[in-house]
Amino acid sequence: MQTLVETYNKREQTVTISLQSTEQKVNREGKVKRTIKRTHAKTFPQTETSAIARYKQRLIAIMQAENPKTYKERKYL
Repeated sequence: MQTLVETYNKREQTVTISLQSTEQKVNREGKVKRTIKRTHAKTFPQTETSAIARYKQRLIAIMQAENPKTYKERKYL
C-alpha cells in the first residue's frame, strides 16, 4: 500500500512530497526487516502552495488509480 507523505524541512523552508511504501522481508534468524521505498519524490519551496497542491492532486490520482478503495495521507512536520 502506498501513502502520500509530506516532509517539511524548517531550516531550508522546503516541502518534499512523495509516495511511500514499505516492504517486509524475513531474514534467516526470523527477524522482520522493513524497507521504505519512496517514489515520485519532488521538493518545493514552502511558498509555492499552488504547485504543491497540484502535485498532491496528481499523486492522489496515481494512488486512486492503483488502489481505488484505500489510500492514506501523512504529514511529517
